[in-house]
Amino acid sequence: KITETKCSTETVVAAEFHPLDGRTIVVVGKGFVNFWQMDPNTLTLSRKTGIFDQRDKPKYVTCLAFSFTGDVITGDSNGNVFIWGRGYNAVTKVMRNIHDGPIFSICVLKDGSIITGGGKDSRLVKFDTMYRKVGVEAQLPDHL
Repeated sequence: KITETKCSTETVVAAEFHPLDGRTIVVVGKGFVNFWQMDPNTLTLSRKTGIFDQRDKPKYVTCLAFSFTGDVITGDSNGNVFIWGRGYNAVTKVMRNIHDGPIFSICVLKDGSIITGGGKDSRLVKFDTMYRKVGVEAQLPDHL
């Protein structure tokens, strides 16, 4: 064990080390995004709470991924995608109503494009590296 800290009294859905900054851990869950920094000298963790616009605060942040530039990408229980610019703890871009219901998966492809997957609508939606829809969508059959 290197270090430990109390993370949250709320449900934690995912926790990931930042791939471009090994001292940063991003944790998401019931209504929150937290950015943890580990001090390399003291091995203590300090937290920055992610800041949502009040009207966008989700009930759950359901998944996270990292863009090839280091932005944090999160999906929520309302079908929205949030971009947290690298080094920021506030939302830098919101993409609303991408899915009908929760987003359960975000995948960043080798070319930097992004695919999101919604559970309720069974759709996959593709975005370019600038977070714009490219018009490529797929509907999964009900039996899957």
